[in-house]
Amino acid sequence: MKTYLISVCLTAIIISLCEFILPQGRMKNAVWTVVSVLFAITLIKPILNFNVEEIVDFDKYIDNYSDSKTVGYFDEKEESYLEKYYKQLLFEKDIVAEKVKVEISRMNILKIEVYLSNLVIGENNEHINNSVICDYVAKTLNVDTEKVIVYV
Repeated sequence: MKTYLISVCLTAIIISLCEFILPQGRMKNAVWTVVSVLFAITLIKPILNFNVEEIVDFDKYIDNYSDSKTVGYFDEKEESYLEKYYKQLLFEKDIVAEKVKVEISRMNILKIEVYLSNLVIGENNEHINNSVICDYVAKTLNVDTEKVIVYV
């Protein structure tokens, strides 16, 4: 806005100087017409460069985010990266997983399925069940327990 006001003031000063310098006659009228058009363009320039998207956030009104192909592409890449990362993280904590499947939507983790292999738990230990294992895996992966499903 500051540069706009400066450009308008400078253009007005230049127009005033042109009026004093130009001699009387037909040439003054022609130059005055050209200078007036340039001044009008200087005034209208911010309107021509006006960008509605800077002022109005259309994403609030139009939800085309879910249909975007790039979002799906990034979700797939993120899923494969997280699957490898979580499998390695479990392996570092001595939990061997055959497969880790991550489900992502809009860059948020919806569900993590962990398929464990070679789980060694004593059969006479009634305190360890699937929900205890699920809680431990969720804590190891640092995610909410509701998002983790463990298959033994």
